Amino acid sequence: MQKNKKTTRVNTNPQNVTIEVKPEVKPESGERRLSVSLILTAIESSYGNITVIAQRVKCDRKTIYEWVKKEPELKAAIDLERERICDLAENKLVKKINDGCESLIALTLKTLGRDRGYGDTADESKNAPQIIFLNDVKK
Repeated sequence: MQKNKKTTRVNTNPQNVTIEVKPEVKPESGERRLSVSLILTAIESSYGNITVIAQRVKCDRKTIYEWVKKEPELKAAIDLERERICDLAENKLVKKINDGCESLIALTLKTLGRDRGYGDTADESKNAPQIIFLNDVKK
């Protein structure tokens, strides 16, 4: 006798998007069975957070890691989600830079502006980094 399929509703993303994850049920035992498509659905809007993915499919993190090792499609989906969170962080960074946040301006110049001469220029033996601010640059 086959048990009814249950829908698990989870809401763990900043856009308040509800994702439905329907576990597959084995007719003979009533146990859930994971599949690539089920895990792919759980990966959506997770930003690649393994804990969130595992909670969505009701398994432990180790199980997700094992599936990701075996299935390149899952690894690619998680990598894509992690790129999304980097994009989100970069967008927030740009907004703060536009608002004039000097510490984030300095961080950006120190990392992305290194090839333009910005960054650590202090004596390495003293381990004292020097950050150049735009206001300090003489014309």
